[in-house]
Amino acid sequence: FERRGESCIRPVWRVGWIIGVIGGRRSGKGNGMAELDGLYELATRLQSLKKQAKALGMFTDDRELLECSNCGLKESVTFENTLYTYRDDAFDYDTGLRFPEPDEDGVSCCPGCGGKVKGEWL
Repeated sequence: FERRGESCIRPVWRVGWIIGVIGGRRSGKGNGMAELDGLYELATRLQSLKKQAKALGMFTDDRELLECSNCGLKESVTFENTLYTYRDDAFDYDTGLRFPEPDEDGVSCCPGCGGKVKGEWL
C-alpha cells in the first residue's frame, strides 16, 4: 500500500472507500484519507506479523512448498504451521534440513543435494 503523495494513491484510496462502503461506515461524505490511513496501518501491522511468523519458522503461505526433483526432499507444514522437510519413504520424519528462502526468481538451493529448486511465489 502506498501513502499520500506517492504515485499509487488513487487506486489505494478507492480500495479504502470501497471497504468503507461495504462496512457501512460511509454515507456519501466522509474523510477518505482517514480511512486510507487506517488501511495503511492495518497493512503495516500485517507485514510486521508476517515477519514475526517467519522468524519463528512458520510458513506464511507466500510461496508454494518446495520439492527437489534430484534427491526427493520435500517441504511440508505441520498443523502448527511450521515448515519441515521429509523424503517419500518417511513422510512423518523431519530431516531437519531447511530450504533457504527462494530468491526473486523463485529459485532456492536444496539443502540435501545442492541442486536448484524452482518454486512459485503466490
